[in-house]
Amino acid sequence: MSTQIERLNCAVKNYAWGKLGENSEVARLYIEGHEDKEINSDTPYAELWIGTHPDGPSRIHLSNVQLSEILTDKNKKKNIQLPFIMKIMSIRHTLSLQVHPTKEQAILLNKQNPINYPDQNHKPELAYALTRFELLCGFRPAGEILENMKAFPELCQAMGYQNTKQFIELSKQFSSDSYEMINALRKCFSTMINFKKENVNKLIINLIKRINNGVYGCLNINTIKIIKGYRFPTDIGCLSPIYLNHIILEPGECVYYGAQELHAYLSGECVECVSCSNNTIRAGLTNKFVDKDNLIEVLNYRMTDPEYYVVNPQSVYGYPHVLEYAPNCRDFILHAIEIKYNNRNVNEQFKFDLPTIECSSTFILTEGENIKCIELNSKKCFVKQFIAKGDIFIIFLQCIQFGFYQIMDFILKDSELLVLRTAQTIPKEFCSIMKK
Repeated sequence: MSTQIERLNCAVKNYAWGKLGENSEVARLYIEGHEDKEINSDTPYAELWIGTHPDGPSRIHLSNVQLSEILTDKNKKKNIQLPFIMKIMSIRHTLSLQVHPTKEQAILLNKQNPINYPDQNHKPELAYALTRFELLCGFRPAGEILENMKAFPELCQAMGYQNTKQFIELSKQFSSDSYEMINALRKCFSTMINFKKENVNKLIINLIKRINNGVYGCLNINTIKIIKGYRFPTDIGCLSPIYLNHIILEPGECVYYGAQELHAYLSGECVECVSCSNNTIRAGLTNKFVDKDNLIEVLNYRMTDPEYYVVNPQSVYGYPHVLEYAPNCRDFILHAIEIKYNNRNVNEQFKFDLPTIECSSTFILTEGENIKCIELNSKKCFVKQFIAKGDIFIIFLQCIQFGFYQIMDFILKDSELLVLRTAQTIPKEFCSIMKK
């Protein structure tokens, strides 16, 4: 019989792009929170999954029972899943250039090709930077694409000279969100994604020569470094930094993108929240299956500033140490609970409440070296558990239904504290933060 809060054992993914051994935050947190595991210095530790998805299900720490079974038992229904996966990611090399389908598109893809598209769910994503974090996301504003077309003939060659000429001419008459411009970009992209592999390396070499001669277009030095460091010499995805937004996040900054947005993570470490899905349509920068036809159909071809994807944190009334990142997505929100040392007295006790949310939530302690105490209190029950860096927990919905509330009671010494919590978004007609 489980309690209303349970420690979890979670799955690690050893994708080749992950950081190696203890250079990976995934590995460091994994070994801290899973005492029986060892870290191999030559193994990539790319992702730590917290959730119920069958590709990486979490288990109850003490019983080793799958979390999905406990959720099903508590809700007295079949096949209960968390609507989200919370991940820690440690990126050494660029991930594949990719896009995720809408729910409707996912259902069709699953019927057509269940091996490569095993889910019937969409996969919107939120990335919260733990370190400096770089990614490509969304097509650049039309003005920047135009500037780079004029600066780099190699881009026009890949996209087709007639297509880019049409794009330039239409830009003089129509806005970037018009059907005409979106269709023109689609033609450019469709031609480029089918560019002959045997011609890619020569094209990239010519592009880099041009950059070395001082031609930058609208690219900054950080983006130029990405282009020069390309790893797939026969993959036209190497051109993607020229036409996609290059976004650099500092710790605590966050982006969100929904379905149909072309993107690729480049480097750094983050917390990622996604819907409970593993659907990916790959465009390039990978040795895995690339689905060009469905990629062309799924993309929305939106041209916009990188600020479009930024999620600004909101304070939560009555909880000064909590910041909420709430994108336009019903499947998840993210809470960052942070306490800085700020020269407090040694062994000073610091107590504060967590917002109570009308759903189950998962959380991981990513900073803080000292033993921490979580108390769940009601008039009828008192439960205490001690946690440390790397520990992962779930607070079940029943904890709220039974009248519990969460108090986190910390003894702060020479460390800072950062707890990341993911929960399902509550519809606006309900109050996501319940009054005590």
